[in-house]
Amino acid sequence: AVSPLALTVLSVPDTGRPADWSKAIGAFGFKVAATPQDVSVGDIVTLRMEISGKGHRVGMVPPGVSPGRNFKAYDSKQVSDDGNTIIFEQVIIPQSTNAVSIPPVSFCFFNPLAGSYQTVRKGPFPLVFHEKTVRETNVYRPDESATEKPVGVGHALGRRRESIRRIAGILGVGVALALASAAVVRFMRRRWQPAITAVVASAAVCVASVWATQSGFLETDSARVTRELDARLAPSEAALPLFAIGKGTEVRVLEATRSWTRIRRGSDSGWVPTAFLAARDVEVDGSVAE
Repeated sequence: AVSPLALTVLSVPDTGRPADWSKAIGAFGFKVAATPQDVSVGDIVTLRMEISGKGHRVGMVPPGVSPGRNFKAYDSKQVSDDGNTIIFEQVIIPQSTNAVSIPPVSFCFFNPLAGSYQTVRKGPFPLVFHEKTVRETNVYRPDESATEKPVGVGHALGRRRESIRRIAGILGVGVALALASAAVVRFMRRRWQPAITAVVASAAVCVASVWATQSGFLETDSARVTRELDARLAPSEAALPLFAIGKGTEVRVLEATRSWTRIRRGSDSGWVPTAFLAARDVEVDGSVAE
């Protein structure tokens, strides 16, 4: 028979315990990288912290840094753990050019083989600032030739509103004719069949008229782009560009303000200057298409 082994379990010592002990127990290596370090104010800097080795890591406090008032810092997040190496990332954003350096990052653990607490410190990480670059885009600047187009999307939207009023009028007249026909026939004490026929005939005339008008109305619901430009997230030239649109591209009109129109191209939608849109039946040079 095998004799049982007696184990002596020691507690982690209180003596010499640093305030920033991570609660990790074992033998570990610690690497830290900050990217990028050539930044502009407001750029995102990612602090990547890698802990490797064997030991007890349950309940371990993630490493991280509090860089000070010139930074905006978020909590560290674990991004991977393969059993031997665990990786954390922390997002840090410099708020001014006074944020010249990210302070050192430390990782403290208890090494049972050495019987002591050990702290590995990496950094600091200096930052170099440059002017923020802006991607060149086609900025909307109204010009005389654009604003004097006689037939553009604004004209088309006006036709659309006029068509809506026309449809409403036709519907009202059709319903009134149908009710009047039924009332007259019933008053004359005829059979119900002629009354039903009159109602159906009036309704058919109404539907046919609406269909004819609606066909023309739907045609004004699209437009052509008269120059290459960028569709934007909001009706402002300062808004984020979403996608580029080539000259002559046909787009769907969704809504419009005084100077901007929201359009759809395929599955994409965005805002473009109304001055650079023309009705679908107008060529991009402003002439009426045949």
